[in-house]
Amino acid sequence: MAELQGGGDHRVICASDEPLGDDELERLLTTVFIDGGFTDAARASMFRAQAVHARGEILYLRDGATRSLMGVVVLVPPASPARRLANHDQAELHLLATAPEYRRSGVARALVEAAIARATRAGHSALVLWTQPAMRAAYRLYATAGFVRDHERDFELSGREFLVFQRSLGRDGAPHRK
Repeated sequence: MAELQGGGDHRVICASDEPLGDDELERLLTTVFIDGGFTDAARASMFRAQAVHARGEILYLRDGATRSLMGVVVLVPPASPARRLANHDQAELHLLATAPEYRRSGVARALVEAAIARATRAGHSALVLWTQPAMRAAYRLYATAGFVRDHERDFELSGREFLVFQRSLGRDGAPHRK
């Protein structure tokens, strides 16, 4: 259970345990990434439910009162063909998205914390993700969740710059300390 700002407990759900509607998943990702100006409409096929499910485990949150989809994130295991930057024992986080009406309420933090816990339980050594410089709230969240920039792995794709972050995982989900 994750306690979100504004009160109430919300359970982060894995789509393999409780299926998520394809239309609502696609609608949220389109709203956040395409309508938000972070992805070109020509790349919309990457937000089709089948493609998103093929990446890995979809974790999501619903509003307890309205049952509205509040946010999602995909935990991509090392064996997934969608894995882009992680090493053989690392997982990746993809497509963290919060519905506009739920932003700044703790939804993204709850999803990231749930993904960290799942990745730790699965025995992964680290989590890797990338975000765009314009997604300032996201990379502030990642920094406070223990992710550090990996400048050497930053990249450009389709004319957009991406910043890479990594978080080492300890047995308890805490970052490894050197």
